[in-house]
Parts: sequence; C-alpha cells; structure tokens
Amino acid sequence: LARSGHAIVMDGTHKSLQELKDAGMVIKQNNRHTITENEVLAAQRAWADGVVAVGKAYMEGGDYKALATAAASQLYAYDYDPVLFKPTRCVDKQFRPTPLDALSYFIGEAAGDCHISEDGGFAIQPWSDVRFNNHAINVQGNTGIAMGNYFFTDAKTGQVSKVEYTFGYRKFGLRGNNVRIFLHHSSVPYKKPTAAPAASSGAKDVHIDLRKLGLINKNNATASTEWTTPAIVSTATSATALAACAYLYSIIPH
Repeated sequence: LARSGHAIVMDGTHKSLQELKDAGMVIKQNNRHTITENEVLAAQRAWADGVVAVGKAYMEGGDYKALATAAASQLYAYDYDPVLFKPTRCVDKQFRPTPLDALSYFIGEAAGDCHISEDGGFAIQPWSDVRFNNHAINVQGNTGIAMGNYFFTDAKTGQVSKVEYTFGYRKFGLRGNNVRIFLHHSSVPYKKPTAAPAASSGAKDVHIDLRKLGLINKNNATASTEWTTPAIVSTATSATALAACAYLYSIIPH
C-alpha cells in the first residue's frame, strides 16, 4: 500500500482502498505504521526541545542556523507530504508551505535569501522552556491530531506566553518509525473587547434652582409656592436634567 492510499493489484492497475473494500477485500493495517499517543507526545517533546535548543545556540553564539535547519527537516514532513503550516506571528505571509518558509519564521534574517521581511525569528526570541498542555489527542491509523495550549517561557524575562495550537502528525517510511508534522496551526488566544463602564445604578440628585435659570419670575404671584423654592430632579445625566427643565418650563406659569 502506498502512502497515497492506493494499491497496485495483481493485474497491474491502481485501486483505491475504498475500491478494494467495496470489492469485498479485507484491508489489514500494518501495526508498524500505526501511530500511538506516546509517539505524538514524543514528537511534541522533540519540537519543544528543538525550539529551546535553537534559542540557546543563538544566545551562546553557536551555529543556530544549522541546528534549526536540521530540526525543521527532522520534525516537519516537508520531505514526505505537503505541510499545512500557519504560524502565530505572521500577517503578510500567513502560510508556510516550504521548508525555507518555515526556516525564515524560526530564525529570521539568518535564513538568508529566503528570509521573509516580517519574520523576526520565533525560535531566537529566545525561549528557555516550552510546555505542551493537550486538550485532546486523536490517533487513527498512521495519523495523530493534537489540540491544546502551549506555554513559552521567555529566556530573558521569564514571562510566560500562552498560545493555542493544532498539530497533525503522520508516521512515514517503510519501517514506520518516522513521525513528522504535516499540520501546524498556531494562534494567540482571543481577547474579549473591553466592556464600556456600566451606568451608575443609583440616581444622583441634581439641584436645579428654577429661579436662577429664569424659568420662574420671583415676583410672579401666580406661581405655586412649591415652585418658588429650588426644585430637585432625580436624574443620572445632564441630558435628563435639561429635559426635566424643559418640561417644567412648559407647565409653570411665567
């Protein structure tokens, strides 16, 4: 069986696995090609260690470019299959379909001619620790999918950054011992918009002296005595106070 999901049958034709199943054939999975949850966890640990190692080499003046190039080849499936890679810190070129695109993301300008201008070098932040916290891992056949949060500790400040991820792992090779990343989506957690300050729950007393506003003639004998003293309007906004004044003006003799 080829990794494309097709088989060559005895008459030399190519058949899909579904066609063989429809024809009544029983397809048995070679256990050597079945990925396990422990292999997914090991691949995650290798990725985390690789990011930390590249940053450490960068800080110590080592050949971090060679280290990053080797790590990308050993961790990602660029040599086997198309890779769906959407990193966190990218806007202009969101998706990285080639190993050189990925290298630029991880080490920035050190990638040379393949450097993408927006890339500062994620791995050379640098980070002193990367911790995976899986929400769930689903394994089926030679493929494993993991989703969760990983936490990056800044080697300079100690500050921890939380990032969301989805990783896809696939087991390749005749010996079935090559686990590679074919899917990697990473993003910063969504932040809720800041809520506007809530309106005051209690009304404020706004004292309105109608006489000072000229709404009542002090010498107007026809005005009710209760209106010749400062009126109190219970309101929470000046707009409401003005509306109250307009109403009072319309009903008070003047």
